[in-house]
Amino acid sequence: MLLGISTIIFEGYENIEPSELESVKKAGFDYIEVSPYHEITPKLKKFIDSIGISVLSMHADYLNTDASSEDKKIRSKTLKIYKDTLNKAKELGAKTVVIHPGTWLEYNRRKERLRRCAETFTELAIFSNKYGVKIAIENLPPGFICDNADDLHFVLESVINNSGKNCQAGICLDTGHANIGNNLFTYIKRFGSHILSMHLHDNHGDTGKDKTFAEEDLHILPGDGSVNWETFFAELDSINYENAFIFELMRENTKEKDIYKILSGVKEFLKYHEDLS
Repeated sequence: MLLGISTIIFEGYENIEPSELESVKKAGFDYIEVSPYHEITPKLKKFIDSIGISVLSMHADYLNTDASSEDKKIRSKTLKIYKDTLNKAKELGAKTVVIHPGTWLEYNRRKERLRRCAETFTELAIFSNKYGVKIAIENLPPGFICDNADDLHFVLESVINNSGKNCQAGICLDTGHANIGNNLFTYIKRFGSHILSMHLHDNHGDTGKDKTFAEEDLHILPGDGSVNWETFFAELDSINYENAFIFELMRENTKEKDIYKILSGVKEFLKYHEDLS
């Protein structure tokens, strides 16, 4: 199992302090996923290499993009940003780029938005084939496009069928988003070997808050919310999942603020569930 940490756990934007990365390594994690908010400079990459950490994946920008937009100019801009991210991933040696399929969904335009999303990702998948970098389409919280297994399956199937035999597309299963939609185990059963990566974090499920800004998507430590982790790990055993676990945690929403202590808690969580299995 490849264990990694998303850089969203680091405070601030763009800059990552070497001491923060040292805490990741000290806690026993060898991989990071670079969030859209952070940049890995050549100097920082050299330091990362020196302490034995690898950039396993990158998360593409989702604030300034919309793969499902019906506006051609927005989709064109989105594709450029995604392609630039794939280029950067190749430079850093990252194996996967995680991408949101779109934004808030007006349900009266759902079918058209899904078609546009599939077109965008098909073009991107053809591009990514040349780089040997996989694209992982992420399930989103309720109310956003691809907030359910049927819609995500439609998009992924369209991409696989239309981007050639070397297609390296799959999904990134986000446990927190799925928990709010109460469909986590549906995704595992439905996508199986097509799950290329996972974002692990917790929340309290659907608490009735406004879904527009995904306020329920807390990104807290696994075990501090309502995800049924015992069933989760049992379901993963049934599909022989061996790809990445990326812990995508927001430090401001956790009880502990020290990165090393937070990540030590993650390791204890993992050990507990290993002992159960």
